[in-house]
Amino acid sequence: MQIKSAAIYQLYLFFDCDFTIEKPERMTLEPGVYIYTGRSKRWIEKRISRHLKQMKPLQWHIDQLTTHPQMTKIKYHIFNLPAEMECYLNQSLEQEPDFLRFIPGFGNSDCHACRGHLAQFKANFNWEQFCEKDFND
Repeated sequence: MQIKSAAIYQLYLFFDCDFTIEKPERMTLEPGVYIYTGRSKRWIEKRISRHLKQMKPLQWHIDQLTTHPQMTKIKYHIFNLPAEMECYLNQSLEQEPDFLRFIPGFGNSDCHACRGHLAQFKANFNWEQFCEKDFND
């Protein structure tokens, strides 16, 4: 069944060595878990499916990571939250014990509330436990 309505999702990308991205500016990032928070205005399965493809035109900042040869694993989670909570969910990452930093300007060209929508975590971050939290409180 296709979910036609808007949805918030996170991609969990795993890197075990340094890697370089070109946008929003050229930078080398360290090994660890990177979490991208986004939303789809509709057809969330199509959006996730596109993110999981290795071969695709580079359209968004996140495409640099999802197609990067140094990425060792990618997982995702769709949250049952209203689309307006995208930034709240993203900013809540900063409270996690293994949080390192937001990558400035990454994936948030349409958002002025967040420093970036890509967060860097230590390699041992328990992303599955994070997904189990209740963000409706």
